Amino acid sequence: MLFFVIGSNKQPQETSLQYIKRILKTDINWSAWDFDSTSLAEQLTMVDKELFLKIPSEELCMLLWQQNTTNAPNISAIFAFSYRTSCLIASEILKDESEKTRARLLARFINVADKCHRISNFQSCRSVLSGLQSPAIYRLRRTWAYVRKKHASKYIMFEYLCRIYRDPRLPSYQKTFYIMSQNSPHLPYIGDIIVRLLNKVPDYQFQNLRRCTTKSHVSMQSFHQIENSQNLFTKILKAFTTTEAEEKRNQFKVKKN
Repeated sequence: MLFFVIGSNKQPQETSLQYIKRILKTDINWSAWDFDSTSLAEQLTMVDKELFLKIPSEELCMLLWQQNTTNAPNISAIFAFSYRTSCLIASEILKDESEKTRARLLARFINVADKCHRISNFQSCRSVLSGLQSPAIYRLRRTWAYVRKKHASKYIMFEYLCRIYRDPRLPSYQKTFYIMSQNSPHLPYIGDIIVRLLNKVPDYQFQNLRRCTTKSHVSMQSFHQIENSQNLFTKILKAFTTTEAEEKRNQFKVKKN
């Protein structure tokens, strides 16, 4: 398994989507055992960060207008990498038929997801969890039973993360993201941004924060500072909203003239 830093050997004429598809076809005989959990989490974060920063507000507007990613290559690239990561995790676990080895791999990837979550990388954490929750892995009942028995702490962490990332509209996810996003740097989940722009998720209300019962890794002592702060996620939504409003004003001026 190998994760590349975007931009290292990209051709001038290539789009981000074309480049990510090309490097993901690279056949290198490496496995998850060649890297520790921290290195995997860091590499995933580096790649997802580069892909995320390449997404302009125009692509978000195009995505919402056309309801597909045909003219949004940078958004397609980050989705492609997320899907490929999930597939690689599933295939890496299934390569070995030993329940013990599969259980160790499951525990390792759970640890990767946990490390991504702890460094506020919601995008990569969601990708790893998607691989661990894929049908092929979910059906490994005896392997999961082995994980519950021999890697109990990892299994508890897996259940905890699955509850948080189950649906970004739930208060538990909103609470965790709201708190962790106050400490830079952080990387939001691109799907969360899109559903918010589609008005599928209500704006997070600070007064509802104390109603959430799911525990968080982050201390709650800085509530009063958080209430008045503005994070990257808010700035992205604000920038998109401003751009859309300006376009509407320009269209109105053209019609008026």
